[in-house]
Amino acid sequence: MKPPKRTRHPVDAVAQLLSEDLDRVIRALPERVKDPEKSQEDTETGCKQDTRPKQSDSRTLRVLIADGHQDSGDSLAMVLDLRGHTTRCAYDGPRALRECKNWMPDVVVLELALPGLSGLEFATCVRRDPSMRHIRLVAVTGCAGEKYRRLAEAAGFNAFFVKPVQIDKLTDYLACSINGPRM
Repeated sequence: MKPPKRTRHPVDAVAQLLSEDLDRVIRALPERVKDPEKSQEDTETGCKQDTRPKQSDSRTLRVLIADGHQDSGDSLAMVLDLRGHTTRCAYDGPRALRECKNWMPDVVVLELALPGLSGLEFATCVRRDPSMRHIRLVAVTGCAGEKYRRLAEAAGFNAFFVKPVQIDKLTDYLACSINGPRM
């Protein structure tokens, strides 16, 4: 008689993913240490990226995350908080716009398909308001394709990432926002 098949607990799956991610980081470290002066340009963000192990920046960013899926927004906020940034979340477009006006973040990371006010409409509102024009807008969206990228650019977005976003690409862009030129 076969023993009953054990179903995998979600916590075990998360632990395995974290372990695999940690293994990947550890394997990558020797390569970074070999040539600490090496720098490369990230083709997606257009910013020079330092490949040396990162030390904490002297300035953190205020990041507003606007996503209609609360779990997605909260998860991204936790990751960015762990990376030293200060975050707030909004789960619909009108709330995100109010939060943006009141808190004045450095960066807004938002979904294009927000309920109540789309990400494109949000961007248009922000770009029309002189007090908020300095805010960087980053689309992190499931709307893939060149059409959406062009629409986001026309609305005033500074960067465009397709879900599932590679968190290292997003955090590299944020680091570039602290230290690099505006896009």
